[in-house]
Amino acid sequence: MSQRSLRSTTSRFLPTPRDRRILETIHTHTRLTGPQVRRLFFARAFGNLAAPQTVNARLRKLVDAGFLDSLVLDGGRGSGPNAYNLTPRGARLLGVGSGASRGRPGSAWHQVETAEFRVRLEEELTAAGGRIVQWTGERELRTLGRRYEPVPDGFCHWRLGATEGAFALEWDRGTESLAVLARKLDTYTRWWKARRYRTLLPGLTLKARLLVVTTRHHARQLAAHVEEQTRSFGGTVLIAPREQSLAKPLDAIWWRSDLGRLGSMVSS
Repeated sequence: MSQRSLRSTTSRFLPTPRDRRILETIHTHTRLTGPQVRRLFFARAFGNLAAPQTVNARLRKLVDAGFLDSLVLDGGRGSGPNAYNLTPRGARLLGVGSGASRGRPGSAWHQVETAEFRVRLEEELTAAGGRIVQWTGERELRTLGRRYEPVPDGFCHWRLGATEGAFALEWDRGTESLAVLARKLDTYTRWWKARRYRTLLPGLTLKARLLVVTTRHHARQLAAHVEEQTRSFGGTVLIAPREQSLAKPLDAIWWRSDLGRLGSMVSS
C-alpha cells in the first residue's frame, strides 16, 4: 500500500466507543497485551470471550490507523505476546499528552504485570459481585506526586458489597535490591502522615493501604522489616509473592502488618 493510500485509509478510520475505552485503559496502564484487552473489553454472553483472532484484528486496525504501537515481549521461551501502547496520534485523540515510547522490554514487562494484577482483581471482584470503582495508573500518579514522596505503580478504590477499600500498589519483579525496596516502603510514612491518598480520591474517608508484590524471597524479608517498623509506618502494609497475587488476589495470601499474619486483601 502506498503512503498516500495509507494516509487516506487512516484519515477515514473512526474509532468506536469501545475503541476509545481500550485506548483510555491502555493509557492508564501504559501497556496492555492482546489477551488483557480481550478479557476487559470482549466479553460475550454466558461468560464467553470473543475469539483471539477477533481481538487481534481490532487491535491491528488501531495500529494501522496510527493510534497504537506494539512491542513483542520476549518471555525467555521465544516470542511472547504483543504489548500495545498509545502513540502520539492516539494520545491526541484522547487529549492526554504525548503517548508512550516503545521503551525497554524490562519496563514493558513491569507495566504488563501490573496491568495483569488489575485485570485479575477486577475479574475476581466482578465474580463476587464487586467492582473496581477507580484505578489510577503510574503515569497520572506521577503528575500528581510531590517531591520526595513515593509514586505507586497504581492506586485502586474497590467495592465489594458493603465493604470498600483503597490501596497503593508497589510492584517488584525482582529487579530491585532489598535495600531499595525497604527505603521505598519507608517513604510511605510521610505519604500516610500527609494523607496524600485523599488527594488521589477526593472525598475518600477511609485510609488507603499499601500492597507490595515482590519475589517470594523478598516477601519474607520485607515482612520482617515492616514488622520491626510497624509503629512508625502509620499505615497497613500487605505483602505477597508475585505468583500468588497474580493467581488469586482476593485470597488470604497477604502478610498483613496490622495482623502480623496472613489475611485477605478485602477483610477489615
